[in-house]
Amino acid sequence: MPINRDADNDNIQTGAFIAAALASLILGLGFLFCDLAGDKSRDDVILQNKINPNKAEAVSLRRLPGIGSGRAEAIVRYREQKRLDGEEKVFRCSDDIDDVEGIGVKTINNISNWLTFEN
Repeated sequence: MPINRDADNDNIQTGAFIAAALASLILGLGFLFCDLAGDKSRDDVILQNKINPNKAEAVSLRRLPGIGSGRAEAIVRYREQKRLDGEEKVFRCSDDIDDVEGIGVKTINNISNWLTFEN
């Protein structure tokens, strides 16, 4: 009886497809559950570690809700320019961040609980 290599290849390809699909499903569910569990711990981390916008690097500022790379860099640039102008403590309270281009009242309300202005 001749060996049907096409059928064997089809079976192998079908099996590989099913294995890849199952692996993707399992990984996807794993990431979903990790993400759901991570939301609570992320808030705890942010609340326990307040950020000082007078000292923080852009990478730290990006941890704030609604502050991405662009806004974080804008805060750092604004702070550095003000320091060149002779201001040592640029941000004395949350409302001072309103002077940074691209940041408004809504963003300030979202981040103010996670900021500190201590020396």
